[in-house]
Amino acid sequence: MTDKSDVEIEISDSVDKDDSNRDNDPTPSVSDSVEAKIDLGEPQSCGANTVKPNAASGDTALPETIVSESMDFVAIFPPELTHKIFSFLPTNELECFGSVSQVWSEMANELIQSRYLLQRTILKNNWEKCDYSELHLQISEQDWYDPDRNVVLLPSNVPHYLDFHRPLLKCQGLNVLQINDNLTLAGEIVHLSSSIRKVCLMGYCLVWMRPDGSVYSYDGKQATGFRVKAVSAPGTWLYGFIDDKDVLTMDSHHIVAMSREGFLRVWCKQTNELTLQREKELSTRQLCSLFDGYLIISSGQNTSSDSGKTSKIEIHNLRSGEQNRLLQTFFVDGTVINLNSNERYIFLNLESNHRLIQVRDKESYAIKYSHNYFEPCEMCDVNDDFVVLKVNFNPYKYKILTLASGKCITITSYSMQLYTLFDNIAIRRTRDGILRVMDWKQNIELYDLRRTWKKTFVVDVNESMVVTMIKNSHWFKIYKFG
Repeated sequence: MTDKSDVEIEISDSVDKDDSNRDNDPTPSVSDSVEAKIDLGEPQSCGANTVKPNAASGDTALPETIVSESMDFVAIFPPELTHKIFSFLPTNELECFGSVSQVWSEMANELIQSRYLLQRTILKNNWEKCDYSELHLQISEQDWYDPDRNVVLLPSNVPHYLDFHRPLLKCQGLNVLQINDNLTLAGEIVHLSSSIRKVCLMGYCLVWMRPDGSVYSYDGKQATGFRVKAVSAPGTWLYGFIDDKDVLTMDSHHIVAMSREGFLRVWCKQTNELTLQREKELSTRQLCSLFDGYLIISSGQNTSSDSGKTSKIEIHNLRSGEQNRLLQTFFVDGTVINLNSNERYIFLNLESNHRLIQVRDKESYAIKYSHNYFEPCEMCDVNDDFVVLKVNFNPYKYKILTLASGKCITITSYSMQLYTLFDNIAIRRTRDGILRVMDWKQNIELYDLRRTWKKTFVVDVNESMVVTMIKNSHWFKIYKFG
C-alpha cells in the first residue's frame, strides 16, 4: 500500500497549445605529464572494406559490366540473405557496416533499432515483475574519494549500450570503473591534480576540468594509442568555475563549458578545435543545454526581482558552418530558472509574476505545453511525456508533472535524486534507507529492493541496473534487470 504521507495527487493550472506547423586556434601544448593506462573492454573491429569488381581477362566473352559512380554495388545481394547474415552478428559489429554501403547501413540500423526496442520491452517487464539478480563487487583501490557534486553522468548516446561507467576521483588522479557482470578498471589517468573541478562522463568518453582552467578528454573507444588529450590549455577564463549551476557537458561531437557569468567555450570532440566562444556578460544570468548538436542558450537580467523581465533564447546548430550556426532567436516573459532539451522539445522553467513549465517544439519553436505551478521548484529531469521537479524548500519532496494532462504527483524520497525509468517507473528512498520501486502513473508501490538500508546510497541508475554502494566501504551492490 502507498504511504499517503509520501505520495499525493494534485492538478496544476494548464494550457495545452497544439503547434500548427509541427512537423581556430591550435591547442597549445600542455607541459604537465599525462598518461593513460588502458583496459577498456573489448576493442571494436570494423570491417569497412569496400567491395570492387575485378577486371575480367581471357578469350571468353563476358556480359558488359555496368559502372556508375552512384551505383551501390552491395545492393545486388538479395536483401533476405543480407538480413539473415546480419541477424547472426552482434550489435557492435553491425555498427561497422555504415561505411561499406548505404543499403547495408540502413539494414543494420533497422536491425539495431528492433533489437533495442525488444531489449527495452524485456527490461521494462523485468522491472514491473521484480525480476532481477544481485551482484557484490569490491573496489581494490583503498584511497579514493568521490565528491558527487563535481560528477555529471550522461546517458550513453548508444541505445543498446547497457554497461555502466563511473569516474572515481583519487588522491593521485582519476579512475574509470566499468560495471557489467564484473567490476573492471576501464581507465586509469595518473599525474593529475586531485582537486579536479568537474568531471563529465558519457559512455566511454570522459571530460574533466582542472583548477587552472585546462580541460582534458579521455576517449576509451580507441583500441590503441594515447587516449588523453588536452582540449584547452590553462587559463583564467573559468576561474570560479565551482558552482553547481555551471556547466561541463558533451554530446557525440562536442564539449561545452559554460559559467554562470556567461563565459562559454565549445570544442569539437574529434579535433579539439574551438568552434564557439563568448566572454563574460555583466548583469546577466546564463544557462545552456546541449543535445545532439543543438545548443540552447538562455540569457536574462540577473537582478533580485523577476517581475517584468524577459529572457532571450538562442538555438545554435553546432554542426553547421559559422555563418549558419545560429538558427533562431526569440524572447520569453520571465527569468529562466532551468533550461533543458531533448530530441523533440525545449523545456523552460520560468518565473515572472507566476511560475510555469513551458515546453516548446524544437523545430517550430511553438509552445506545446504550458503549466503553472505554485511551490518554487527546480526542473531536474525531462521526458517527452513528463518532467520531474524538486521542491526548493523541501529537499525530499519531488513532483512528476504529466505534460498532456497537467496532473502532478508528489513523491517523498530521502535521496539527492528521484530516478525515473521508461514511462512509469520511479525509485524512491524511504526514511529507513529502503529503495522502493513504484509505478508512479498508477500511484502504486511495486516492491522493495532486497537488503537496502540506511548506509546504502545510490551511485546511479539506468534501465539495466541500479548501482549502489555501502557508505564507508569499498563494496558495490548492483541490482541487474537485464
